Amino acid sequence: MAILTLHLLGGFVARSNSGAEITIQSKKGRALLAILALSSASGVSREKLAALLWSDRGEDQARSSLRQALTILRKELGPDVLQADDVKVEMLHANVDVDAVTFVAIAGSSEAAHLRRAAALYQGELLADLSVNDPAFDEWLRRERSRIDNLMVQVLDRLLLIESAAEKVALARRLVTLDPLREASNLSLMQALAAAGERAQALLHYANFKTLLKTELDVQPGHDLENLQRQLVAEGNSGSPKLVAETSATTGYVRPSIAVIPFANLSTDPNQRYFSEGITADIVTELSRFHQLQVYTKSHSSGEVTGSTSAMMGRALGVQYVVEGSVRRLGNRVRISVQLVDSTSEENVWAERFDAPEDDIFTMQDHIVRSIAAQLAGGMRVANLEKALRKPPSSMAAYDYVLRGDAKIIGDPDAEAEALGLFRKAIELDPGYGRAYAHIANHLTLRWVRDHSLPNDLLDEALKFAKKAVELDGEDEFCQSSLGYVHMQRNSHDLAEFHGLKALAINPNSPILLASLGILYGFRGEADRSLAYFQEAITINPHFVPSWYWRNRAVVHFDKHEYDVAITAFKRSPISPDWVEAYLAAANAQLSRPDESRHHRVAALRLTPDLCVSGFMSRSPYLRKEDADHVANALRKAGFKE
Repeated sequence: MAILTLHLLGGFVARSNSGAEITIQSKKGRALLAILALSSASGVSREKLAALLWSDRGEDQARSSLRQALTILRKELGPDVLQADDVKVEMLHANVDVDAVTFVAIAGSSEAAHLRRAAALYQGELLADLSVNDPAFDEWLRRERSRIDNLMVQVLDRLLLIESAAEKVALARRLVTLDPLREASNLSLMQALAAAGERAQALLHYANFKTLLKTELDVQPGHDLENLQRQLVAEGNSGSPKLVAETSATTGYVRPSIAVIPFANLSTDPNQRYFSEGITADIVTELSRFHQLQVYTKSHSSGEVTGSTSAMMGRALGVQYVVEGSVRRLGNRVRISVQLVDSTSEENVWAERFDAPEDDIFTMQDHIVRSIAAQLAGGMRVANLEKALRKPPSSMAAYDYVLRGDAKIIGDPDAEAEALGLFRKAIELDPGYGRAYAHIANHLTLRWVRDHSLPNDLLDEALKFAKKAVELDGEDEFCQSSLGYVHMQRNSHDLAEFHGLKALAINPNSPILLASLGILYGFRGEADRSLAYFQEAITINPHFVPSWYWRNRAVVHFDKHEYDVAITAFKRSPISPDWVEAYLAAANAQLSRPDESRHHRVAALRLTPDLCVSGFMSRSPYLRKEDADHVANALRKAGFKE
């Protein structure tokens, strides 16, 4: 039995046979373990190890550093993992399970079970979170990453031939992530999206890929991609649906559209509004998982609703159907009334009332979602969802705490602290509730991003909560997206992309997930791809305007040197935190507008007196040095201190 498990694919993790994580303090210690793990059973010469990890030192000093690293590793791992003599060092492979070694061993198999296991083992590129700043090791790592990534491409290509249509989109997205410029991968993704009924997303992907090819290689897509694009446009334009549905003028893609109006709170306590709004949000999320539906949500004030029928609001929103309802909470019982209204005929298509104990609320939600989907997408088999429904919490009280925490205002420190306390109470009541962990991860990350004086330990804590969320509920897009968000702030861009795309594969109709990928690709230096995701979020739901949308989109325009566009977008944001004022100061400085730049710099420093260039950049996870330098230099030009 192995006494040590090493996870090298994605972030580095070492665990004992009890499952406890073992901390390897030194980066070069982790790198040394990886080299030994991926080398032959005969071991690696001390000379080679010293040259790979301490190439900038003299021979004697490098060998001394190797001896010291081995001494520390033996203390951290125990005596039965490594052995060494005067000539070489080797890992006792019989005592160590290594995900990358297992992956390489089974990646060439033709058996479906082995291929699936290999795909599951690959959680990101080799040692995605490790950098030791040694040219020799960097070259070794580049070669090993290339070898393993090429094997992963082969695994996914073979899986695409045998897996069901429902799995192919996620597999193809992983292919594109591995090599964004590989035409075969992009063709596979377009085919998978089209087969899943997602012509609009297939055509959007084609447009993004065409731009990427032009930018990176100055070439056009190949014949297979061009032919598929023309076929998809022709199929969309030739359709003649009986219903007046949501239609894209450029693609002809059609699917039923539906708006969900926040359910009315009929409880005697007006403070229970968070509960009815939470129920509404969950129904929107679950409906969005059906690819056949175009789902909108509509927040409203009482003034907007007065005198307006649901059908009138549906026509104003430009959708075919409207879902409306009410929630009444009395003691430990809940009554939900819901109806589906045709906006054109103003007739009720379906209506039902549910009256049950609180603990049955998730069964009620499930029934509501399936019933609505069955009414609107008659050709779909509702009993077999394309994606598993979100795993509900086991405790109604825990669910209530999460809804209350989620209703707190983001941006108000007191409200955020209260929300964090509510999420922690939810975990106390239900330690298996993934979403509660994801919420905590988000709040800890937000706190770290805003306060430049906080140590990275807080971000490490956020990562632990986000990983736990995914471990508990990997089919919840919010959990996957939260883990991606933490990885982005840690500058682990490949892992951030992996989890962001996985979240989108779970719920491809979510404008929040699309816009979140827009943020990520902006920091990755892929501005055009980023803006395409931001635009797709609006295309899917033109009424999608969360407070953070425009200010995050503005950053991408700033990165593209489109300063006037960036300023306009920043000013569409309902609030201007310190970082927005700093970007506005920088943008105006780039446009040689000293008065405007000074105004925004003063506003930023009024909010955060110690705001400086180094602190600002420490919370700006740019992948490319040239992008980070562009922002830093613009801030200096605006007058911010180093």
